[in-house]
Amino acid sequence: MRSFRLLILTLLVTACASSQRATPPSQICPPSPGNPVPNDICPVLLEPVPGVIPSVPDDQDGDSVIRILAFGDFGSGSAKQAETARAMKEYSTGHPFDFGLILGDNFYPDGLAARDDCRWEEDWEKLYTRLGIRFYAVLGNHDYHQPDGPVAEMARSNDSTSWCLPASHYTFQAGPLQFFAIDTTAIDKPGRDSDGAMDKQKVWLEQALADSTATWKIVYGHHPVYSNGVHGWLEGGTLKNVRRYLDAPLTRPGLGFDVYLTGHDHDLQILQPQNGMHFLISGAAGDGATGFRRILRGRKCRVWDTAKQRGFLVLEADTKSGTLSATFVGTRTAAPYYEVLYGPMPITKGATSTAACARR
Repeated sequence: MRSFRLLILTLLVTACASSQRATPPSQICPPSPGNPVPNDICPVLLEPVPGVIPSVPDDQDGDSVIRILAFGDFGSGSAKQAETARAMKEYSTGHPFDFGLILGDNFYPDGLAARDDCRWEEDWEKLYTRLGIRFYAVLGNHDYHQPDGPVAEMARSNDSTSWCLPASHYTFQAGPLQFFAIDTTAIDKPGRDSDGAMDKQKVWLEQALADSTATWKIVYGHHPVYSNGVHGWLEGGTLKNVRRYLDAPLTRPGLGFDVYLTGHDHDLQILQPQNGMHFLISGAAGDGATGFRRILRGRKCRVWDTAKQRGFLVLEADTKSGTLSATFVGTRTAAPYYEVLYGPMPITKGATSTAACARR
């Protein structure tokens, strides 16, 4: 059975790789200055003050909704990536975003080793800076393929008005929300850890969650805890190393979070809530989709999913009512170039399900 699973994964990875543009020899393109974005907290995140949690200011437009765009697994440089970016722009016309979250695997197939590589301009700035918001990013496993990749992605934060990756892990607030960005690659692949970075991050995360008084605590990284996609299927519905790493927030009162956002599997998923926590996957923003419907049937942990269409996640928090909702939006080839696939789905605080996401 194990050899069969490895064969399936090999075939899927091979198919996925065929959709990824090979990394060309590095060409240098000086960053083009963009227009400053409103309510930008990246400069504060780049120079953190101990004990101070940066907060996205209220834009004072009378709108009580904080709208957040979230996506990952996108940086292929393909027409599909451009289509998905266009759908984001079109959707934002009637539903303006306050900021974005980037869920890793930012440049395929091997990340970028320089902050001024020309692909920054082609595959990031031209596609996403036009949304007029700041994106707060995390790293994915492909971003680690070159030794200098993570440092280059962090350094780019000083050159861009839209991209922000201030550190491997960090936290910030927006109204009733607190976000906790974490690096999960060395959790999933412990051999990539260096200098005990994951142990330090774990101590930081558990303390930050315990100290938080936010109404909604949202953790985001690249690798999921639970998934009905290919990576989850190979391990019985859960990425075991990630689940063990997050054991305290997942099981201990007072250390939990409300939502965990990830990519990694190239699909869109809402899983059944577990122990009061919601798990959403938005990993279909440009790279090749991996259709899990053919290999995993009868999955009880499913609320909604699709591996047939590219798209992105939109979170909306109402500062007056205190509610939070999730909507998945897909692409169209004709105007208006987007369609709502699912939602808005209310995120119910403390909700849980009897359907276990981990099957063994």
